[in-house]
Amino acid sequence: MQLLCLVTVVAAAASVADGSAWTADGKVHDLSSGSFEKAVRSNQLSFVEFFAPWCGHCKKLVPEWERTAELSADLGVLVAKVDAIAEKSLAQEQEVQSFPTLKLYRGSPKVSKNYNGARTADKMAEWVKVWHDAQLVERLGSAPTASSIKSWASAKPFAIVGFLSGSEAADASLRHVLEDLSFALNPQSPGGEVPVGEVVADEALVAELGGDSKLPCVVVIRDFDYEEKVLFYQPTGKGGWKGGYDSLLKWVKEKGVPALIPAKEDTQQFFLHDIDPKNGLVMYFGDEQVLRQGMHGLAVKFLKTEKRLKWVHASPNDFSENLAKSVSLTKTDFPEVVLWEFGETEDDDKVYRLSQQPAGAAGLTASALEDFVKSWQADELDAEKDPVQSVTSESFQEVVLDSNKDVLVEFYAPWCGQCKALAPEYKQLAAHYASDSGVTIVKMDSTKHKLDSVEVKSYPTLKLFLKGKKDAPVDLGFKAGRDKKSLVDFIEEHRAGGKGGSKKEEKEKKSKDKKSQKKEKVGKKEYEPWGYYCGCRPSYFLLCNAHTWFYAS
Repeated sequence: MQLLCLVTVVAAAASVADGSAWTADGKVHDLSSGSFEKAVRSNQLSFVEFFAPWCGHCKKLVPEWERTAELSADLGVLVAKVDAIAEKSLAQEQEVQSFPTLKLYRGSPKVSKNYNGARTADKMAEWVKVWHDAQLVERLGSAPTASSIKSWASAKPFAIVGFLSGSEAADASLRHVLEDLSFALNPQSPGGEVPVGEVVADEALVAELGGDSKLPCVVVIRDFDYEEKVLFYQPTGKGGWKGGYDSLLKWVKEKGVPALIPAKEDTQQFFLHDIDPKNGLVMYFGDEQVLRQGMHGLAVKFLKTEKRLKWVHASPNDFSENLAKSVSLTKTDFPEVVLWEFGETEDDDKVYRLSQQPAGAAGLTASALEDFVKSWQADELDAEKDPVQSVTSESFQEVVLDSNKDVLVEFYAPWCGQCKALAPEYKQLAAHYASDSGVTIVKMDSTKHKLDSVEVKSYPTLKLFLKGKKDAPVDLGFKAGRDKKSLVDFIEEHRAGGKGGSKKEEKEKKSKDKKSQKKEKVGKKEYEPWGYYCGCRPSYFLLCNAHTWFYAS
């Protein structure tokens, strides 16, 4: 009996060691830092949940996650979970920023994408099947020409083509790397953001495209203003294509972002993601060609500076008008150049307008813009004052309760997606009442400051403290509109001598806002208040996938 037990234990240990324990058997496997890499490398696809034991959404996901494992078994997809609190280092290594985070891996811990769709078993299994069945690399025909390749690439501003030599032995590693690139670079759908193709080429075709690289090689074709259109890459070092995947991915990320980024819905992930404190955005709201070209030159010039900047050109349109709200601009302020400096949190962000600085006195020119940026780098500029006043638990009594004004207070959390969505509208509201001596618009970080007299159960909570009635604040409620107009209506409806609030907009939105505590629509996408978007700034505009590839660290 003892011998049998010993044999069983040894067999189990051997099973774990050779990876056979990590198979798609319809069950959810528990992974740790010691087993994670082995499990992921043992399967073509692995769907992994990073959870926190205390997370309510993680607990709610359990039955759906177990059902996803059952539905994905026939595809050979491993479904697993990692306790991100117990395995903190692993979670950080995998860039887990919220719970639960769901990541799909393609045979390597370095090749993954995040899932941000509906958290039902049917939807999750359906998404996994899309990537299981996907043709990741498109074959571009047997007689390619420079013209046909450029025509294929023109569907998107950035495309990748693997130029094969025709030798199976020489091309095998590159083919595998191309598939990994396509998987990692397309967060939503195969080829949806970055088309990846392959052709059997010769040196004449390379020369026709303006290169002199040996085969096989990787060619990037891009349609960026003022920049080189076709670029060539070959690995350096002993690892060849497969060993040089990290270097190739970094190179692709660098070349995939234009120096001057056009502000559009399909480019916002270029500039609204991975902004480190003290770095920032230079945004030109206008459409003057000479200044645009000058901005591109400055973007290249300032590329390697210590305080990193991303440069954005926002032509007048609906998207740029929405973007402008985040820096308290309206279309009547155009043309304008704004430098948006990011802080540790959104409350620490700073905004500088060129037109209000000495450098902008003579107008918006490339020379003035260069002086403006240099002054910012030297910490010589004064930032605009945030129109929304911040209060603490210590100042709340004086600013809100003792004030002879009507005071609207937003109780928020820095990580809350709905709070971030509200931020630009709330700033516009504060600007609207800036000249009104009877109304003050304030906010308080409820994760840092607590009040015994005010109950906050969810974020954001908005309460209107009316003068003479400060002990009975009016709660905005979840079903009310949270745009500037609706907030103005709310204040005017309740303040003494107000203009009266219109209920029209609230009625129009009633059906849409029925589930507003769980979901809010942002543009054409949806996000969850506890999801990854909470970690991005500003989430009102950021519609990118959690594993967005466009920025190299």
